[in-house]
Amino acid sequence: MKIKPNRISTFITTELNTVSAILIYGPNEGLIREYSRNARENVNKNYNDPFVSANISGDQLKEYPGLLVDEVKALSFSMERRILRVFNISDSVCLAFENLFKNKIKPEDALVVCEGSDFGPRSKLRKLFENLEVAAAIPCYDYGPREIQKKAQLIFKNFNIEVEKEALAWLVDRSGNDSAQISSEIDKIILYVGSKGNINLKEMMLLIGDSSEIELEEVCYAVAGGNLSLVDKALYKLFSDGVAPVRVLRAVSRHFFRLQTAVTAKYSGVDVTSAINTLRPPIFFKDKEKFMKQVQNWTPEKLEDVLILLAEAERGCKTSLIPAKPLCSRVLLNAATEGKRLSVKIS
Repeated sequence: MKIKPNRISTFITTELNTVSAILIYGPNEGLIREYSRNARENVNKNYNDPFVSANISGDQLKEYPGLLVDEVKALSFSMERRILRVFNISDSVCLAFENLFKNKIKPEDALVVCEGSDFGPRSKLRKLFENLEVAAAIPCYDYGPREIQKKAQLIFKNFNIEVEKEALAWLVDRSGNDSAQISSEIDKIILYVGSKGNINLKEMMLLIGDSSEIELEEVCYAVAGGNLSLVDKALYKLFSDGVAPVRVLRAVSRHFFRLQTAVTAKYSGVDVTSAINTLRPPIFFKDKEKFMKQVQNWTPEKLEDVLILLAEAERGCKTSLIPAKPLCSRVLLNAATEGKRLSVKIS
């Protein structure tokens, strides 16, 4: 049978006793792992117990298709429902599953949890699971920001944790479309906050983000915005924390490449807001105003000059006799000086 996305959670929680096998497939590998783990845990909390479970790879089934039926028929020592996880499968193992269903394995005896790739509508294996009442096909498509946010809000609500709007937006922005990643991050938050707690943006950034990543972002905006004192202060902190100058230069280069993309679009007649919204990964909403101001200040020619300087500085850090930290600092302060001059000129 086909399981629609809006029914997946309910099906995994309450309806696994109606099927003997499920196929979890799609492009979202993190979600596949999450659904697989949840399904096995709902059948037996000790789903890793070798007395009630087993794991088979797709390669093993290719060599010996009969292994699937053999494993399923093996009795659990505790007489509990047996769990069999089959991972990395493709259409090449379809014969093994056809044999499994011909043997009419009862749902109460075993559950086979299959993890596959992005099977298309013409996939033989997917069709097999969709067309049988004792089997289920569960798609795992990439989450959008809205789905990720809804999932996070639901988990936080269950633990009575209040999250500031800005903190939740930052978490969603950091997680992309990976459901498993956001689940992992939320687990850390729950351990830190505990039930009936709250968390703000600063705490979220310190807890989830790499502190050096936050400081690198600060340097990027300070350089492009012409804030020399902040550049100097942030570089001192980064170097004290052991962050390599090359890493700093690359982070600033990425920021200027993103500025270049938006500025080029602006000079081509595209609306600035539209140009910024097309950037991937997207600009964090709290930084959009700063980024937009920098897009207005910088010109394509000046951005090109800075990008050349940054590339030469990175090469110099690797090959020249000049110490890397002073070289990095000098180039970034020079770029920040240009950023300050441009911002004054515009204002």
